[in-house]
Amino acid sequence: MIKLLEAFTEEDISPNSVYLLYCLKNRTKPKVINMHYELRILWADKLIDEEHNITSKGFALLEKIESKYDIDNNKIKKKDGLTEKEKEFIKAYREIFPKGNLPSGSPARSPIKELEKKFLWFKSNYTYSWETILKATKKYVQQYEAEGYLYMKNSSYFIYKSGIDRTTVSVLASYCDIIVDEDPNETKSAENYAGAI
Repeated sequence: MIKLLEAFTEEDISPNSVYLLYCLKNRTKPKVINMHYELRILWADKLIDEEHNITSKGFALLEKIESKYDIDNNKIKKKDGLTEKEKEFIKAYREIFPKGNLPSGSPARSPIKELEKKFLWFKSNYTYSWETILKATKKYVQQYEAEGYLYMKNSSYFIYKSGIDRTTVSVLASYCDIIVDEDPNETKSAENYAGAI
C-alpha cells in the first residue's frame, strides 16, 4: 500500500486527486472521497477550470502518470519500458548518426533495442527534454563530421559507456549541458519527458 501512495506523492498529488481526475476524464462519479474538497485542490493547482473541465496541465499530469505506471485492476506497477512517443524520439536520435561504419570499424547506428535500454538508464539519471537531447546529438555529430567521424562514439556509447573501473560516463549528458548553457531558453527540466517528452 505504501508504494501505491508513494507513486503519487512523487508527482506531488494525492491519490484522491488523481482518482478524481480520472473520474472527470472518464465521466464517472467518484466514490468514497470528498469530491468538493478535491475539486478545490484541483482548481487551485490549475488542473481543472471553474467548470470542472480538465485543463491542459491536468491532461499532461495524467499522461505523465500513465506513461510511468501501468494502472490495472487497482494496482500500480512501475513500467519497465518506454512510451511510443519516446520510441519515436529514439528513432529520430539514431537517424542523426551517419549510416555505415565509423573509422573504428563499429557501426555508427546501434540497434534500436540497445538504444532503448540505454535511454531507460539515461531517463532515470537525467531530466533533459527530448528537444535538448536531439540538439546535443546534432551538435556532437556535426563536430566530428568535418574530421570524417574519426574518434566519434557510436550512438550507443554516446548515451553512456561504463569504464573498467565501473564508472559510467555520459557524453550525451555533457553535450546536453552545453546546449542548456548556450541557450537560456533551454531547460534541464523535462516536464514532458515521458510523453514528449
